[in-house]
Amino acid sequence: FHSRPHMRIGNDSYVICPPRPSLTPAFLGGVSFWLAILVSKEAIVFVDSSMLLVLASVFFVLSALLVLPFLKQRISSLFISACLFAGLSIGFCFEYVVSNFQVIELAPEGGTVEFTLSEDSKPSAYGRSALAHLNGAPYWIRVKLLLDDDDILLAGESIAGNASFSCYDEDDSRLIRDGLIANCKIKSYDVIPSSPLFGFLHAIRANSIECFAGDDESSIVLSAAVCGWRENLKGSEVYDRFKNCGLAHLVAVSGAHLSIVSSLIVAMLSKLGLSRKARLSFTVCTLACYFVFSGCPISALRAAVMSIVGILGLDSGRRASSLNALGISIFALIAINPASAHSISFALSVLSTMGIVLFCRLLSYKLESTLLGSVPVLGESISLTLAATALSQPISSSVFAQLPLVSPVSNMACGVLFPIACTTGILAAVSHNCFPAFFNPLLFIAHACVDALLLATDLLSSIPYSCIPAYIDMKLALIVTVTISSLLWLAWDKAFNIRVVLPIAIATIVATAIAFAPTHNDEIIMLDVGQGDAFLLRSNAISLLIDTGNNDTALLAALARHHVYHLDAVAISHADDDHCGSLDALEGASNVDKIVLHEGMFSCKDEKCVSLCLQAAQTAQSVVTVNEGDVISFGKFSLRVVWPHAFTEQGGNADSMCFIASYDNDGDGNADARSLFTGDAESKQLEKMIAAGTDITADILKVGHHGSRNGLTENLVRSINPKLALISVGENNRYGHPAPETLDVLNETGTRILRSDLSGDVSCKLGLDEIAIETQR
Repeated sequence: FHSRPHMRIGNDSYVICPPRPSLTPAFLGGVSFWLAILVSKEAIVFVDSSMLLVLASVFFVLSALLVLPFLKQRISSLFISACLFAGLSIGFCFEYVVSNFQVIELAPEGGTVEFTLSEDSKPSAYGRSALAHLNGAPYWIRVKLLLDDDDILLAGESIAGNASFSCYDEDDSRLIRDGLIANCKIKSYDVIPSSPLFGFLHAIRANSIECFAGDDESSIVLSAAVCGWRENLKGSEVYDRFKNCGLAHLVAVSGAHLSIVSSLIVAMLSKLGLSRKARLSFTVCTLACYFVFSGCPISALRAAVMSIVGILGLDSGRRASSLNALGISIFALIAINPASAHSISFALSVLSTMGIVLFCRLLSYKLESTLLGSVPVLGESISLTLAATALSQPISSSVFAQLPLVSPVSNMACGVLFPIACTTGILAAVSHNCFPAFFNPLLFIAHACVDALLLATDLLSSIPYSCIPAYIDMKLALIVTVTISSLLWLAWDKAFNIRVVLPIAIATIVATAIAFAPTHNDEIIMLDVGQGDAFLLRSNAISLLIDTGNNDTALLAALARHHVYHLDAVAISHADDDHCGSLDALEGASNVDKIVLHEGMFSCKDEKCVSLCLQAAQTAQSVVTVNEGDVISFGKFSLRVVWPHAFTEQGGNADSMCFIASYDNDGDGNADARSLFTGDAESKQLEKMIAAGTDITADILKVGHHGSRNGLTENLVRSINPKLALISVGENNRYGHPAPETLDVLNETGTRILRSDLSGDVSCKLGLDEIAIETQR
């Protein structure tokens, strides 16, 4: 990548366009195999389960017949067809085995069962949980272990204990098709001793995690980047900053880490005078050991397989081919576990690698003709970032609903710091177990580099619009990915004329800005954020959000769907997680001017209230407190606080801040539409408002507590007299919301009901004499 071919004419030197890489049969076969697995999962809907094995056998025979001539005549098209048929056959076998597996036959109720953890155990609502393989069952079969105690178990460890299973039903078909068949509760267990090598690696990893232990951000990052220990990272502020800067891959053991480990090994072995074959063999073994040491993440497995295939290719005397290695990696990883074909992390990892292998040299060459050509380091860093994100970003935006605009700058800024931090961190982990005298100096250097890295991410994530909400439908994301790769491929050797490209780029930016420009409608929008509340009010290009829900991705996706990149204010009704849990997701992703809290929140001693107040101070430029009777005015809206009179439940449901939102379209001082927002307040609180003489009549009612059984009575509905009832609720939620009793009351009074689980986002566009309704689905 760093050595681009040059052509010299006289005294002038010109960079030659790198040759377009050949798409090898192994690469195309791996991609075809992947696509066939995906197709088989969709086709299963139309195929009876009794036919799965028959179809799998047919496709297997066809693939075998097609691969024979390939072995003799090297006909790549037949080999690719064989990969397609093999993918379909394995996909059907996978679906059949998982759908028909009877766990009771292998693990009788109350009997002793053995499991091997496929991930580190993590905290859950009750004890700890982890995904695990059921020993004796096909490798594809997994269960979710529910452990009563707080003991930490690491990936790769095996346990045995008395288990009770709760198998998933048809409503959990997505989990079943991913190979996850049941929840398994274990009250007590014994750890099964591992083989000497695995036991040694697990012991080293446990010691390394302990040596990096700490609540400070630097220790959290080192534990994740070196050992793959992410328990303290997930949900932390530091992880949000890394995501907002497009650097999440640095704290997940992946190809970057394997490259550092490989370089470190090669550098050390080259000084020992070992033979080339010995060096390669030792490198392969060390990569496999580091994979186990890092907790066996799928990203590291993909990178390790690819690295090992490439190294073995060198050892056999053939020219190393990254595309061949990637194709074989795809084939091997999916063949081992077909469920990985549907994994988003697997897809993002493969697409990032594919972008670098295919287009990094090309983009570096193209940037030579711009001003970046005079700064090679800058140009190479940007081309590497662009290549890695070109194919993966559309999918990433579809899944995570974020677009980190500072990603090229952040990757360049951290490109030097991270390898040093990772290298010294790995050496510190090794020295802690083998050479204690070197541990403290190495750990000091690692912490210093990580501290600099954290400072860089803090500065970059604080830049306005460093990361914006961005959502694209998954199908459209796939089309965009294919289009980008096709255009880059077809225009490979075309001249880069800045006079032509610059106007096109400017026109594209302007068109995108117009397409994603914020709307100026006066509207109330119920955002679909699952089992939580999030309501957006807009008027005169001013936006106010009432509650955030607790699904970060769903909130950011909803804001992106409505082109909201800046919030003038966020009002939080109360401190329950399903109303404020995603407040921290707005930090860096959507600039927030003010956060509005009830004054009683700051005198509340409950842990949830204290946490909300602290998070509010971090997220917005200022925090504003209000009391009953206070009015918030913006655009054509006036929001009057009508509840609570005082905090009586330590910030619980009864203390939910409630608003009457009056909309005055013509400015005559009279409300043309009224809306009542109730948070999780229920019928008792509404009755107290009426008893206190508060006018809570409304055209639009945000039904309290997601339509719970105690939310409304018939008399209350008649007193409010709403035309429209909005219920924000998650699909198939475990609470049974909305309650049939609540729906019956609303139906009996002739109120139109719209639910987020059925209609998605619901937009109520307000006018002088009408309310126009638009739904997402």
